[in-house]
Amino acid sequence: MKQQLFDVLCSKVDSFIAQFEQIPINKINDGLAWEQFYFTYFSSMTNTLISSINHLDYVQFQSSVVVPKSVDNICLSFDKNNQLTRAIDFNQQNPSHQLITKYLADNLEKIRTTKETDSYQKIFCKDVVNDKKYIISGTSYLNSRTHNITLNFCIIEVKTEAKPASSNSFTPSIDRSICKEVFEKFIKVGDCTTASASNIANSIGLDLTTLNNNFKYYYGDEMVKHCRKERLLKSLELILFSSDEIDDIANKYGFFNGEQLLTNLNAIPHIDTNNLIRYNKNAHCKDIIKKADYAT
Repeated sequence: MKQQLFDVLCSKVDSFIAQFEQIPINKINDGLAWEQFYFTYFSSMTNTLISSINHLDYVQFQSSVVVPKSVDNICLSFDKNNQLTRAIDFNQQNPSHQLITKYLADNLEKIRTTKETDSYQKIFCKDVVNDKKYIISGTSYLNSRTHNITLNFCIIEVKTEAKPASSNSFTPSIDRSICKEVFEKFIKVGDCTTASASNIANSIGLDLTTLNNNFKYYYGDEMVKHCRKERLLKSLELILFSSDEIDDIANKYGFFNGEQLLTNLNAIPHIDTNNLIRYNKNAHCKDIIKKADYAT
């Protein structure tokens, strides 16, 4: 798998996990009950992200991006002396869980000294073991009163077999920074069509075919298709992590209306089976999403 495409996937996970830092905390964050609630919340959100990425085929694999049944969610709590006091769904014999043990041996004290207290803070790293690529991401919560720290992890094994070698042999003719600059212009236009993409490419002296070939090398897809995926994932993030109205989110990311946006989200497998929560409004996102049924 091309390293740049793996990095694209990592950026999607990183951006999504960063949203957990914005969650308003209105409850006492001590005790098993709260930790179990947050763990369920965190797990359902991250599993929805992975379902979305696999559905959108972000990095041009022949099938799902993430190895089936490889996504693990675990929760670990440590006291002020870094002694493990509680573990949810943790199995020391599980190879991917052993990566967490290794990660914490190297980073637990660093997390204590660099992360803010009394708020959920993002943690993220990449690892390669026996040619298997892993993304390890999650949140840490350091209690300033007790100095206990709770960590919720999402461990993802990423597929390493890319599509046919013909796509791997392409040599880019323009720099990645140019592709990024063009995409930023394109996304601001709000018109995610081939005609609009062609106009943007021509404005900087490129034809759309050249731009698409290079864009696909760096980002795993042609610019218009990538734009549509970006819009859907960003819309999903706002639905899950903000109190914005559905129609406003749809308008912001170029969908005709809220019905069209929800219809697109409905196509993501398993999205209506997770316990999804619009945290700011304490409303169940899966109930909101099901409202799209009448539009299909």
